[in-house]
Order: sequence, then C-alpha cells, then structure tokens
Amino acid sequence: MGEVRLLDPLPGGWHRTSRGWLMVWGGYGHSRIGTYDFRGPHPDREAPVTLEELRSTAEHIAGHPIRMAEPRMLTRYGDAALQAGTYRRGRVLVAGDAAHVHFPWGGQGLNTGLEDAVNLGWKLAAQVRGWAPDGLLDSYHDERHPVAARVLWNVRAQTALADPDPRIDPLRELFADLMGLDQVNDYLGSMISGTGTVYDVGHPGAGRLVPDMELKTTGGVVTLVELLRSGRPVFLGDRDDLVDVAARWAQRVDTVRVSCDPVLVRPDGYAAWSAPGDASTLGTALHRWFGEPDQATAS
Repeated sequence: MGEVRLLDPLPGGWHRTSRGWLMVWGGYGHSRIGTYDFRGPHPDREAPVTLEELRSTAEHIAGHPIRMAEPRMLTRYGDAALQAGTYRRGRVLVAGDAAHVHFPWGGQGLNTGLEDAVNLGWKLAAQVRGWAPDGLLDSYHDERHPVAARVLWNVRAQTALADPDPRIDPLRELFADLMGLDQVNDYLGSMISGTGTVYDVGHPGAGRLVPDMELKTTGGVVTLVELLRSGRPVFLGDRDDLVDVAARWAQRVDTVRVSCDPVLVRPDGYAAWSAPGDASTLGTALHRWFGEPDQATAS
C-alpha cells in the first residue's frame, strides 16, 4: 500500500480479479493504491516496500500495465491472526495491538483496542486507589479476551470470503443473499461494531453496553455520555429503596434521579445491574464491582 502519482488514469474503488484485490483512492495529485495479493506472504515482511514492488503487484492483480511515480508512505501488512494467551501476568497488562493483531477488515482493531483500554482503565484505577474488590482486575482478561478471540474469528471468515479464486464465488453469492435478511444484517452489524458484546456481570439482563439517552433531571436534560465523562459509575433511577442503596457508595458511584428503568452503569458504559431487580441484588452488584460501601454511610 502507498501513495503514488498515477501516470495513467485508474477508476477509483475496489477491484477484484482472479488474482487479488486492487484498491484506488483519490484522483488528483497523489492517489492511494492498495493491493491484496493472495499468492502468499512476502519472504521478509520487514523489508521496505519499493515503487517497483507496488507497481508490479498492482499490475499482476489488474492484468495490465499501471504507470506510477513519486512514491510516498509505502508500507505492507499481512493477515496474521495472533492473540496474547493472557492479558495479565502479575503487574504487566496488555491491551490493543499488544494483545491482539489481525487483518484490518472492518477497522475492528481500533474499536477493540479502545474498549480494552476503557475496560482496563477504571479497574486499574480502582486497584491503584485501594478499593478494588477481589478479582476486579482479573475480570479485565475474563471479559476482553473472548471479545478479541471472536474478532479474530470473524476476520478470518472475511478473509476467506475475500479469496479471489473463482471457486469461492458461490460462497460469496450465497453470503450476499443471506445479507438481504434483516436478522442476518443485525447479527453481523452488532458483531463487527462490537455492540453485540455481552459480559457475564452476575445479573440477568445486564452486561450489555447501555445506549446513550437523554435524561430529564431536576437540573435539566443531560445525556448518559455526559454523565460518564467523569469516569465514575452511575446509578440511574427514582425508586427510593434503590436510591438509598446506591447512596451508600456515594464516594465512588454517582446517583442521578431520573424517571427510567433503573440501571447501574459501569464507567465503561456497560450495565452492571438493571431492572428487574430488588435492593438486595443492587447491593450485591455494587459490592462486586465497586467494593465496600462508604464507611460514613455503611450503617
């Protein structure tokens, strides 16, 4: 992949031949050229990319000469699918590209890495500050390792579908037919976007990412995203018995009285507890994720 000045015009977009994929972006000045060559890996993936290599690979895939000049930002990447066996070993924790690498179909590495960081961040802060309950930091691996493993799985499936061999055409055509079904699109969309991720948080109905929403409070309308910017967990609801329980963790958990189905939202945006549930189950969830209640209100 790289940016070059094309000396002959090429149509933009994605182009598949029986030999691979050629991608062309731009039309004035420098254009970005990408190639997916399915002949096999380069013998030295660390070798610098040359203009001659990019040109010859693009010509091999397109099946005709492609004149180009003035190269810049030449680079290569492959389809290796690798994941760390554990995300924590003692005081060493890994996230993002240090934890998992894969072919960049769908740009899933960015979302997965960001969610790693947000999942780890508040748990690590709790450990450093001394209030983390037992097992909280270990839950980072337990929650995020399966997510990345699933990303690597679906990326390998996409790579198989992208194989330019004409023998794969019936599979691609069948997959295209299936994508005409709303249920299939919902399944694939939630998987690739990450919105389908569900953690085992110990409470039925919870564990999913809570969608942003507008909340009418006594101080005006506020969104959930705005409430989470402080990096603190938030309890939403207006049932007095639940508000009283959440208030026992006031030093670490913000309580916002709003008319909505009650929910306890972790700093990473995932529900740790949600209705239906009584005050005792809410207290259990608060203990599990946010440690002991404040001493001043424990009684």
